[in-house]
Amino acid sequence: MTVHKKVCFVIRELAHGGIETVTLDLALELVKKNIDVTIVVLFGSENKYSIDGRIDLVLLKLDNSWCDLLTRGINKCVPLLGAYVFAVFYSRRLLSIIDGCDFDNIYLCGLGCYSLLFRCKIKNIVFNCHSMNSVLLKRRSPRLYKISLFILSKMLKNKKILCVSQGIAKDISTICSLPLSSIDVNYNILNYEEIKKKSAEKISTIKSDYILHVGRFTDEKNQIFLLEAYSRIKYKNRPKLIFLGDGILLNDCKSRAIKLGIEDDVIFIGFVSNPYPFIKNAKFLVLCSKYEGLPTVLLEAIYLHTYVISSNCRSGPNEIITDRRQGLLFELDEIADFTSLLVEALDKDIRADIHPGLSRKFDNNLSINYYLKCDD
Repeated sequence: MTVHKKVCFVIRELAHGGIETVTLDLALELVKKNIDVTIVVLFGSENKYSIDGRIDLVLLKLDNSWCDLLTRGINKCVPLLGAYVFAVFYSRRLLSIIDGCDFDNIYLCGLGCYSLLFRCKIKNIVFNCHSMNSVLLKRRSPRLYKISLFILSKMLKNKKILCVSQGIAKDISTICSLPLSSIDVNYNILNYEEIKKKSAEKISTIKSDYILHVGRFTDEKNQIFLLEAYSRIKYKNRPKLIFLGDGILLNDCKSRAIKLGIEDDVIFIGFVSNPYPFIKNAKFLVLCSKYEGLPTVLLEAIYLHTYVISSNCRSGPNEIITDRRQGLLFELDEIADFTSLLVEALDKDIRADIHPGLSRKFDNNLSINYYLKCDD
């Protein structure tokens, strides 16, 4: 007899970020399996996504509440402290929404979400880690890093934890002194059918060869590093460098391109709802991040047979790029090595190979089955 299941995903906001995208993709796959899915959004009311009607969407709209303002103010001084102090308030708000819904599991997605809700006293809550928390906290405040780690370890104590990569699981295990065996790992799913369909659209604005970067303009994405390396390429008929995405450092990157004298060869397109034709038709895709969780853009590119070059950052790239037939890895901040790999990829002009090992590791059925047995 088939047991009907109900799951809930809680996310911080509906922005154009990786957590939101993979959560919505997963939710859609689960409703196709006749699982009832609810997505609870803590902040924001503007829906920037087209949400399938079978998914129940709940907006809490906690923006600019007294608690939100105090939390953010304290967090700026000591990362996570504001969340720790006011988690009771946020937890009560969530419980008031989900009380009596009888969800098999409730997934708190991302540090910005579960740090606010760690006081929820429900046995079927799962802390879903999408990023390298240790790196994230250290970058926010190096001086208070140990204090932030102490707070995080208190938040995660005796919690059920699910990570989207082996690297994240090892990070959580180390910084919180938790047995690695107690942490689940389940890779994000990819909507392969949708990716293939969308990649077939025509790009009318790009007429020449190009190298591609996809991602928000933030410090951790390290686009300045890419611009510096690109400016060093001494290559006949050097392909254009295209950036897809927006973010707080976009203008800084535009200014750096001008200073490097490469502004005529660099194209900033901005955010696009469908990046897949750009990915499919690129000579290769690059990722220069200082840290990641599981960079699905690498998987998307390889699936579309686009070669990839990525920093060997923590974590995710070395779990994806395990063979030179798919792409190349360079050590973080090694600009000379990165530049040489760019030239090597240009010389070879190769397409990525999807070998069976990669397909097995990132098989959607494996990931979805984790949620189908979520109450085991």
